Amino acid sequence: MHQPSSATSSSLLSRPFPDRVPDGVIPPVEGGDVVVLAQGEIDAHTASVLQDAMERVDGSSRLVVDVAGVTFMDSSGLAVLVAAQRQRGGALVVRGARGSVAKVLTYTGLDHVLGVERPQHHVAGRG
Repeated sequence: MHQPSSATSSSLLSRPFPDRVPDGVIPPVEGGDVVVLAQGEIDAHTASVLQDAMERVDGSSRLVVDVAGVTFMDSSGLAVLVAAQRQRGGALVVRGARGSVAKVLTYTGLDHVLGVERPQHHVAGRG
């Protein structure tokens, strides 16, 4: 585990995702999806912040949770996503999972349970 700098030592319990919450929900544009941007680590200390952000989204909108900026997610984060999907009747999409987050979704089988948008890979020269 890395040691915090003196500038951040007063906020040892602060994590990147909670710092993003005030602008973490992007409202829909002309009836589009509502996007919740998650960033940093989603664990037992921060999962409730993600849950709060998702609960602020109107239930009639499709909710997209953009996890492209998430570097770590444990079972607490997964539980919040599953609960939100159940509460919304399946109207939830997880977008941008990569690295360890994509692996944990795959290893747990949640990539088949949750609406997971897989990254598009473009190959030059194919048409």
